[in-house]
Amino acid sequence: MIRRCTKPRHHDWRWYGGKGITVCREWLESFDTFLRDVGTAPSPQHWLGRLDVLGNYQPGNVEWIDHDTQVRRRAWCKKIDIDGQQLTIAEAERAVGLEDGTLRQRLKAGHQLADALTRKPSRTGRPPKIHNQPTPKETHDRT
Repeated sequence: MIRRCTKPRHHDWRWYGGKGITVCREWLESFDTFLRDVGTAPSPQHWLGRLDVLGNYQPGNVEWIDHDTQVRRRAWCKKIDIDGQQLTIAEAERAVGLEDGTLRQRLKAGHQLADALTRKPSRTGRPPKIHNQPTPKETHDRT
């Protein structure tokens, strides 16, 4: 957390310090203060997450979270609206009983959301072909 917010040479700095995300002064100066404010992780599968992904690491904006929660909070994570709820594609798949990756594959293939959520799987396990789609243009190397 500290390195990616304070060290420009850190491989993740551009996503944290490079975007202006900081660690509060009290935590930079004292691990005991950090531990008092945040506590220890409930399990090895938890890490520190920010409630407001654009906010700083400071009291009131962090909590220990699991992987699924962390993925949902990513600023770039695509969300879809299902019955008024904003869900990630993975959450939507679980909600309607689709296998992992099925909804993303159907959407990428051009299916409308409602159809992609309700279509029964084909016998081959692949989504049906979509006809009347433009074919990719061939490129020719003119060297």
